[in-house]
Parts: sequence; structure tokens; C-alpha cells
Amino acid sequence: MRRTGKTTRLVNEAIEYIFKNGELVVFNQHQINKFEKEGARGYTKEFVDCAMRFIDVDSNTRAPSIQQYFIDKLRSRLEIEHQGSFEVDEFSNATRFKVRGFYSGKKPYTNHINQ
Repeated sequence: MRRTGKTTRLVNEAIEYIFKNGELVVFNQHQINKFEKEGARGYTKEFVDCAMRFIDVDSNTRAPSIQQYFIDKLRSRLEIEHQGSFEVDEFSNATRFKVRGFYSGKKPYTNHINQ
């Protein structure tokens, strides 16, 4: 069976977003399911739109391993192509990718993550 390349395109888009905006928070599948069931009260529309944009929906099962695969592929590409120019922070509900030394003047999304 031929693969479609959706994850690769999503990783490319995420890398572009990170270097344009300074950081990207990618939620794990558990948090995404929580957003879908309970809504996103307390989060800004901009934040939710960004979070929901970077979901790998390559399977109808929405298994946690699929979103984790996307996160792992993103981390791997960054390590190979942009070694030393970014930081990765793991939290219980998300992974944050951040460009070292980048300052956009915008408030960081860290307060939306379970630390």
C-alpha cells in the first residue's frame, strides 16, 4: 500500500510555523480528545486553532500512537536539519518546540500546558 505523505507535509508545515512564530505547542491525543469532548474554555481562539491545526489525522481510530508518531517525526527532523537551534519541552499533555533566542513579543503559550 502506498503512503500518502500526510505526516511529512504536516511536519513540514509545523517546522515552518515554529521558525516563523518562535514556538509551537503540539498536544498529545489525550488532550485533543479532552478538547473535543469538553470544549476549549479558558483558551484563546488563536491558541485552539493552532493546536487543532497540528493533529495527525492519518487514522480514524485516533490512537494515541499516531499523534505521538507525528511528534517524534517532528523532533527527529528538527534534530537532523536544525540541530542546536531549538528546544523541546515535554509536559504531561503536550510537547513544546521553541526556537532558541527567538522573541516575537507575543505572550508564550506555556501557561496553557500542564507543567
